Amino acid sequence: MTDAADVLARFWAMQDEGDYARLAELFADDAELVDPMFGTFRGAEIPGFFQRMNDEITTLGVRFRLLELAGSGDVAWARWEAVGEGGNRSGVGLYRTRDGRITFYQDVIERRPKSQSQ
Repeated sequence: MTDAADVLARFWAMQDEGDYARLAELFADDAELVDPMFGTFRGAEIPGFFQRMNDEITTLGVRFRLLELAGSGDVAWARWEAVGEGGNRSGVGLYRTRDGRITFYQDVIERRPKSQSQ
């Protein structure tokens, strides 16, 4: 059994490489992904979401930075920050895994970006 924290460490390492479309390979076929800005995606919809993220993130000039990651067994969470020209936003990702793949992922983000001067 692969620990959820190990799966998420791979997720964040892949995300740091900048090709969000690759993240889809970490998701189970029956996974659910809940994004606070773009909606809910299930199973076969998830690769399309990450391809869209490639376009959106590039256009916005945003970079995600992992601040903290913890978990055990089949659950994990990550505290992160999105850094961009329009300010920074912090958030938390909640994850559930099975057999080394993500089955559930939901991000929760703060409402307003922090300005660069804060």
